[in-house]
Amino acid sequence: MGMRKKLLIADDEAGLRHLLQDYFELNGYLVLTAKDGKEALQQAAEQPDLILLDINMPERDGLEVCRQIRNFVSCPILFLTARIEDADKIAGFQAGGDDYIQKPFSILELGARVEAHLRRELRSQKKSQVRFGEALVIDYLARELICNDKPVALSKTEFNIIELLSAHPDMVFDRERIYEKVRGMEAEGDSKVIAEHIRRIRAKLKVQTMNLHIERLEGYVETMSSIQKLEEMPVRPRETDFDSLIAPLEHSARSFAGQRGKTCASSTAADAQTLAVDRDLVMQVFENMLANGVRHAESGVSVQYRLEQGLFSITIEDDGAGFPEEAGQGKGGHRGLGLTICRALCEKHHGRLVIENSPHCGGAKVTASFLCKVDHL
Repeated sequence: MGMRKKLLIADDEAGLRHLLQDYFELNGYLVLTAKDGKEALQQAAEQPDLILLDINMPERDGLEVCRQIRNFVSCPILFLTARIEDADKIAGFQAGGDDYIQKPFSILELGARVEAHLRRELRSQKKSQVRFGEALVIDYLARELICNDKPVALSKTEFNIIELLSAHPDMVFDRERIYEKVRGMEAEGDSKVIAEHIRRIRAKLKVQTMNLHIERLEGYVETMSSIQKLEEMPVRPRETDFDSLIAPLEHSARSFAGQRGKTCASSTAADAQTLAVDRDLVMQVFENMLANGVRHAESGVSVQYRLEQGLFSITIEDDGAGFPEEAGQGKGGHRGLGLTICRALCEKHHGRLVIENSPHCGGAKVTASFLCKVDHL
């Protein structure tokens, strides 16, 4: 499913609410719940991807909740109700609902309808976004201009100008014509302001492009400074046991991935119980690898901890797009500079960093190894 979709289930029947929550969570959804109309309004502020809304609820009924939600939420809303008369349907659609599900219902049919609405919503969102060249994307539905993957703050008039010009790429408009289209035939004012709006748009795009180059330069400078500090930092191996070493890593991985809506699976194997490593150094490498994997994962990561023949290793695989073909093993700069730091840390611990694409899921696979002293079982 990729990124976990967020559902809001609002129903005053506790048994049904818990049943639906269990079903959708088992199918990979992130589920919010509400037992009445007041809670539903509060939970809707979390911007769910779809809402299942009971009509007959205490505090506020579903129709009133739907009308208020539509002031700040655009996702599909499916009403749950025990009866569906034509008048009920009309009232629901007028309130902003998208579909009706009559109780009692098949939970499998409900799941299929939810999936269908989410697919339709995704298609609608994709159609609303148009890319112009490598750097510019216009989202006509969200009324947003994106330059180099970052939104550009525009006034209403500035976006209207971009919307007009981008929708008619082969036409030439003078400023009077643009003024009429953007402000209306009856608008009062001077068309000369259009030239000023266009100047501002160009300035904002220039700033956004310059900021991107500055951020990249600052990133390289920061990384080189970090590597220089690492070269001066001593390695202090301390004796520890395998289980106590990986326990905080496991906790960190599950917490970090879960907070970002991703899953985290793990496995372990050890031919010894006691080893000597620099725990702080290992944790720093691990956190960089984990952040890289979770950021590029579609749905989750897997982590493998190994202690074999005096070598402690951590492998993190994600199910994302993987590394480009030109990215050879041991390199770290192509997917964020954090892996460059990981490689330097591994080498200080007489280990190495290996990157490759996973033969299992096609995503990226990064393995960090550290030479250590062990006491065999």
